[in-house]
Amino acid sequence: AQRSSVKVGLMAATKSHLFVYGTLMQQMNNPFAIRLATMAALVGPATAQGRLFHHPQNYPCAVCSPDRHDRIHGQVYRMEDPEACFEFLDPYEDCDMNQLSQSLFIRTQTSVDMGHGQSVLSWMYFWNRPLNGLIPIDSGCFTSIRG
Repeated sequence: AQRSSVKVGLMAATKSHLFVYGTLMQQMNNPFAIRLATMAALVGPATAQGRLFHHPQNYPCAVCSPDRHDRIHGQVYRMEDPEACFEFLDPYEDCDMNQLSQSLFIRTQTSVDMGHGQSVLSWMYFWNRPLNGLIPIDSGCFTSIRG
């Protein structure tokens, strides 16, 4: 009998996926979301474990949560050239992988739920500052507050 090397319920664990949950989502009309859409393929909707907050300057901030029921709604992209994407995304997110303590956001990999029992390892930007002044988005969906 031949064994399959594919793990059930887990898509290929690559470094080429990106989970976005705010201003980089496909429906956002800004130069960075448009550029991402030209450099990466939209895989589909997904959720990640965490809590979402609204920053007074009108962007979302994702933070880790130990509660698996805390979900952030977003989208997964598959990047053809991750390094080229990060060259413009990291500055946009104020993320310097060489000076994480100075970064507004930190890019790290996390498992995101694609639905139907499938998950994928994706890069995601997490907030790297205190929560002072941030407003919780209880729905976990940034677009629900933007109208």
